[in-house]
Amino acid sequence: MKRINFHVIVIPLFFIFYLFAQNLNKVGIEDILLSLLIVFISSVLIYFFLYRICHSFEKAAFLASIFFIFFFNLDSITKLSLLILNKIVQHTEVPAYQQASKACAIILSILYCFIFLIILISKKEPRTANRMANIFAIGLIGIVMGSSTVTLIQQRGNEKSMDSNRLVNKWHKTLEAEPNYLQASQTLPDIYYIVLDGYGRDDILEKFYGFDNQSFLNSLKDLGLSVAKDSRANYKQTNPALASLLNMDFINWLEEDYGDAFDYSPLNTITRDNRVVDQLSRLGYRVNTFATGNSEIEFIAADELFHPTLYPNEFEMLVITTTPLWLLWNSQLHNIHREQVRFTLNYIAEAGTQVGPDFVFAHIISPHPPFVFGANGESITPDHPYSTFDASDFMLFGTLEEYRTGYTNQVSYINQEILKTVQEIFEKSNTPPIIIIHGDHGPGSQFNTLTLESDHLEERYAILYASYIPCGSDNPIPNDITPVNSFRYIFNTCFNSDFPYLENSQYFASSLSPFALTNVTQYLNEKY
Repeated sequence: MKRINFHVIVIPLFFIFYLFAQNLNKVGIEDILLSLLIVFISSVLIYFFLYRICHSFEKAAFLASIFFIFFFNLDSITKLSLLILNKIVQHTEVPAYQQASKACAIILSILYCFIFLIILISKKEPRTANRMANIFAIGLIGIVMGSSTVTLIQQRGNEKSMDSNRLVNKWHKTLEAEPNYLQASQTLPDIYYIVLDGYGRDDILEKFYGFDNQSFLNSLKDLGLSVAKDSRANYKQTNPALASLLNMDFINWLEEDYGDAFDYSPLNTITRDNRVVDQLSRLGYRVNTFATGNSEIEFIAADELFHPTLYPNEFEMLVITTTPLWLLWNSQLHNIHREQVRFTLNYIAEAGTQVGPDFVFAHIISPHPPFVFGANGESITPDHPYSTFDASDFMLFGTLEEYRTGYTNQVSYINQEILKTVQEIFEKSNTPPIIIIHGDHGPGSQFNTLTLESDHLEERYAILYASYIPCGSDNPIPNDITPVNSFRYIFNTCFNSDFPYLENSQYFASSLSPFALTNVTQYLNEKY
């Protein structure tokens, strides 16, 4: 019986499944399907292309697998090389990531050409090598299964942890059982809710970045918006911040079921199906939102999801950055992100001109990294692979000075665009709209996402919070408002609800265990 060299297909697909297994906490199975299809087709095409050159299925199979091993391991080899160089030349500056990656790509290309020529001119068929490659492929399948199992165990680390389907069902029943909290006024105002990822408070920008943001704040006030002087985030990263904001409650109740599990799916569940959208939809609001590249936190119940034509997801971008393709497409990857930000900024006001009252929710990943804008909107392409890494994770590729410069430039650009957006909203509104603009958390030039290092907590928690609430003139928004109370204030003031206001508390959790929360409110109050 003729042996099938299945490693030709298994090895390239392994790298996709392995990346998926490493990101199970953030990526859905639907996010990897296109990558799997492209890699499968590519492996077949390369296999037959090599056959046409070698006139041997055995040689073609072996060379195809070697190609994919080199192709998908450039990032790992580059990082290992830099690590070794750092150990060897401790007092000498090592090459930047891009330089190192180019050097490794050249070395791997030369090595592959050498192997290719040896196999091509050899009179022997590499049957033994292919037999070993098949065994290797079986081992890779075991690695993927093992890695997925470990990740799932980490996700379900708490023995009381609830599986995702149970949580979804429980959460849907919770929302369905809730009464209509909102009462319609005579004219329902459009609501524009803009979350600027990583936008810090003005005093923090001055202290950590030497950046004076007063001109922007004054311009917002001139347009009629109020600026909260002492606003803080409730959580230090996006997922819990959005889940808390959109459900008008702290997410600490999930700690009982999930403990120290490394699992973001519960947060994604209650973000995608959230209390705010549920209540506004009952009142007849049309829900319009914008794509971010992360389908896990995009509203299921949205009536319209606005997105640019070219719209790869975060996983597809991640796959590219692990291969030599990032050296060719780095500017394109950053341009995709840049255009996504621009698209959202350009269409926010337009999204609120649909028939009936509109709830427009725009989560804009800026001034958060990657830093792709100059101070006046110029296109900037960092010399390292595309990623949305922030705070201590950003320092894997970047420097403190790069963060400070990139962040303040991006703030300058976003300021200009936000002022244009607010003006356009007012121009297009027949009824005075509700407008909220705030950061989900602050910047992170000196913030560690994994450990509670208290020296620079305020950088991460102090946020911009600006609002225009025409129905709230008799009840001005508090200066110390936090996002968990944002919709409580809007609904109480404009929709005759009676939600009690929650404590303006701040919580820290490691990115590896988002439910193991530590209350840092007292520390922030005492030190700052």
